[in-house]
Amino acid sequence: MRRPGEAKALLLAVLAVIFAGLSFQYISRALARPWSSEEGAQPRAASTETLLHGSELYVANCAVCHGYDGSGARYGPTLHQLQAGDPVLTLVIESGVRREMPGFSKKLDNAQIQTLISYLRGWNK
Repeated sequence: MRRPGEAKALLLAVLAVIFAGLSFQYISRALARPWSSEEGAQPRAASTETLLHGSELYVANCAVCHGYDGSGARYGPTLHQLQAGDPVLTLVIESGVRREMPGFSKKLDNAQIQTLISYLRGWNK
């Protein structure tokens, strides 16, 4: 015998699973696609100071899951083949990937996220 709210709860759960799968597919495709000039200008080379600060941010926030050299680890994929533009990377770092990666918008401000992206770009040259 079903309770009155069971059908609604089941429907919401199914929709949540579908939405999570679609968002993961979107982000995965966005990270894998080549850089588009529509996303903005190619980033300039980062200064030594920016790279040093980016390294510190990476070790403190990313290395546990993505490996200390960015080649991937138990929980996170390699970061050596990033092809997405900075806006997509910013969105992924801020919001995370549902059930795959936490968002860092409450821990890192925009300047720190951009510094981190500059550091990651150094691996993709």
